[in-house]
Parts: sequence; C-alpha cells; structure tokens
Amino acid sequence: MANPGFPDAGIRPLPIGSTVNRESDEGSVLLLGLGFLGACLLALAVVSDAASLFLQRMALQARADAAALSGAQGIDLDAYYARGATTATALVPSIAIQRMGGAIRAADERDPIAGLEVEQLLVVDQVVRVELAAPGRLTFFTMLEPPTIRVRSDARLVYRPVA
Repeated sequence: MANPGFPDAGIRPLPIGSTVNRESDEGSVLLLGLGFLGACLLALAVVSDAASLFLQRMALQARADAAALSGAQGIDLDAYYARGATTATALVPSIAIQRMGGAIRAADERDPIAGLEVEQLLVVDQVVRVELAAPGRLTFFTMLEPPTIRVRSDARLVYRPVA
C-alpha cells in the first residue's frame, strides 16, 4: 500500500519521536581541524629549522669575512713604514695566513661554533681566500643528518693613491 505523499520506492516514513541510527558527519570537522593543525605545526617546524640554518650560515660567513679582511692587511710593516704606502705594498703570504688563522681563533674563543673546520686559507697575488665549514644544527628535525654549511670569502689588498 502506498503511503500518501511518499512515492512507493521502499522508503518508509518514520514514526514520530523515533530515532534513526544513520551514519553522520559528526566529528569529521574535528578530524579536518586536527589535520590542519598538524600541517601548520609541521610547516612551523620546517620554517624554524630553515631560518636557524640561515642564521648559522650568516654567522659563519661573518667569521670568514672578518678573517679575510684581517688577512688582507697582512703586509710587510717594516717596508710599509720605511717607504710608505705605494703600489709596491704587497701582501706577505705567511703574515696574511697567520692573521687569518688568528682572527678565526679569536672569534672562536669569543663565540665558539661547534665543529668549525678551516677548509682553506689561501693567498694568491693580492687576494686572500678563506673557506670555512661547520655542521648545521637543526632544532626540530634532529633525526635527520645535519647539513654541512660551507662559506667562502675573498678579500683583496688594493692601494689607491690619495689625489
């Protein structure tokens, strides 16, 4: 027998006051919210570690720059004081390398960088080069192998006569 107002497709009207045990969507918004929160926390951890590595690289670069500038001042002071600053003023490689190493050691005493390695101290003509490396330190992803941060800095001794 067909129910009035309902097509006869096997659907029965529910009696008034009865409850139905249907699958509902309740709680699905909670799962989506938890998933979004997890994704946000993961993104925060990635950004935080990337920023930390960037700051570590900047500190290592500043140390290499200071060492290179110190090495570029490694001239023969006796000749400088005897003849003054001329185009003949030149870097003395042994003095330049000594000054670069001293600048790196002094900076490391003030603010040590764990695992700091001096890869190269080089003097060619009037140019000094410093190459440093240190392992990066990750804050959140400590289970990963830390990347090695490498920096290079060059400085040149240039004489410009005062006009």
